[in-house]
Amino acid sequence: MSFIEREDIYSLIEGLLKRIWKAALNIDIPTPFKRLCFEEALSRYGIDKPDTRFGMELVDFTEEFRGSKFKIFSGAVANQGVVKAINVKGFACRHAGQVDTMTEYAKSFGAKGLAFIKVEGGEWKSPIVRFFSDAEKAALTSKLGIEEGDLILFAADQWLTACEILGKIRLYCAEVLRGQGKLSIPADRFDFLWVVEFPLLSFDKEQNRWYSSHHPFTAPVAEDIPMLKTDPRRSAASTTMSW
Repeated sequence: MSFIEREDIYSLIEGLLKRIWKAALNIDIPTPFKRLCFEEALSRYGIDKPDTRFGMELVDFTEEFRGSKFKIFSGAVANQGVVKAINVKGFACRHAGQVDTMTEYAKSFGAKGLAFIKVEGGEWKSPIVRFFSDAEKAALTSKLGIEEGDLILFAADQWLTACEILGKIRLYCAEVLRGQGKLSIPADRFDFLWVVEFPLLSFDKEQNRWYSSHHPFTAPVAEDIPMLKTDPRRSAASTTMSW
């Protein structure tokens, strides 16, 4: 295919998959596929290939905890980081060692720990709750829809690290809930989407230089070309996508 644009690729692949799913499974896949930019995918799901067949999305609490007395959260924000949280519905009643298991899992890919709140017997059970103000508790309740039996999990770190930590924990919790019959995803449900606008460049702190996030032949989005000199971190790739 010569002289093609992004829309040509979208149309070709969507048509191909629609035909395959119809012929093989007799399932009609709606097109065009939904498109989600890389930053939104990471912010909401913690991964650049999100499973959108269930909720449990990441919620941002950076502003709410900017001046918090809980120094781990406010310190992360002061260091230009973020505070993210997910609500794992009905997970608080799982066995006592479950949080410890998840904490060790989180540490295995770079987390310093895993702050949590269990909602049991009408109480918020956690060593960190005593540091929270009424306003912070109200924000958590409102934005996460906290109810009896919920387990709230937090990550406070740089944006990408915090998102990836909770993204992996989100998938872990979903797998546990599915195994216990608490999360049902129909076998014939397929949520196709494109993840677009991946970052073109990443920064290597050790070598103090920018490098290609994917490969050096990826083109930048046309309107982002001026940013290559002024703000390379914000420049997006036009030809790299995930589905």
